[in-house]
Amino acid sequence: MASKFQIVYSNSHQQRPWQGYRPEPPVVKRDKAILYAKPMQKCLVAVPGIDISFNQSVLLLVKPPPVMSKRDSNGTHDKNYVTPTRRIPTPGKATVLAMGKAFPSQLIPQDRLVEGYFRDTKCEDLAIKEKLERLCKTTTVKTRYTVMSKEILDKYPELVTEGSPTIKQRLEIANPAVVEMAMEASLACFKEWGRPVEDITHLVYVSSSEIRLPGGDLYLATKLGLRSDVGRVMLYFLGCYGGVTGLRVAKDIAENNPGSRVLLTTSETTILGFRPPNKMRPYDLVGAALFGDGACSSDYWN
Repeated sequence: MASKFQIVYSNSHQQRPWQGYRPEPPVVKRDKAILYAKPMQKCLVAVPGIDISFNQSVLLLVKPPPVMSKRDSNGTHDKNYVTPTRRIPTPGKATVLAMGKAFPSQLIPQDRLVEGYFRDTKCEDLAIKEKLERLCKTTTVKTRYTVMSKEILDKYPELVTEGSPTIKQRLEIANPAVVEMAMEASLACFKEWGRPVEDITHLVYVSSSEIRLPGGDLYLATKLGLRSDVGRVMLYFLGCYGGVTGLRVAKDIAENNPGSRVLLTTSETTILGFRPPNKMRPYDLVGAALFGDGACSSDYWN
């Protein structure tokens, strides 16, 4: 039977080919690929030149490395020796061409955070203060950038008043701030890339720090001067995994649209979560000890 495939299957329940173990015989062998299977499930396997029906379910199809001869200690050839193979990059995979970043102008050293935070929020709870000091010492964070400033607190004193409705005020601060950082990060990315903004075909915009319609993707595209036919994707309020989701979406767009150039931008500020410390909300201290503001952009190409 003129097939160029090797079928390997086993009735053994102890083998786990997905962990690198080779199943035990019985086997049906050819010479170009290995088909591993899991016991006790019915399926039909079809490969060029051969159809095999057996009670297995397919788990993995791999092409084995070429078998090369190797001399053993006695000088004879070892026909079972398999030479390692180097993985060759697959054409059409997304590639990061450039990256850029941007931060607000307010820089806060970690050792001054606690005093400033409790002074600005007018909190006098020493127990909470000591807890935040311990957290700040164990985070290994040295500095952070933030949009929040004395000028903002003077203009919006209600931000430090417990229970005050302040979502409108926070969005008035956050919406333009995140787009401004996103624009600066994107411009830095274009500078490293060395190509004009008109070459961008898609925009993926990620933020958990603003909410409006039209969204920040449109404002950013307008500020950057992107073409009107640029495909835009807006990812809002995904939290800590927003950046990774943006990477996945940008990768999928690039790999499924040959010739595309995707601009991925994430921009965040802690303005929406800024509030006075409260012993009923100890989790707020973790955010205060860890998080800062900033933006990052990267360009993907296929």
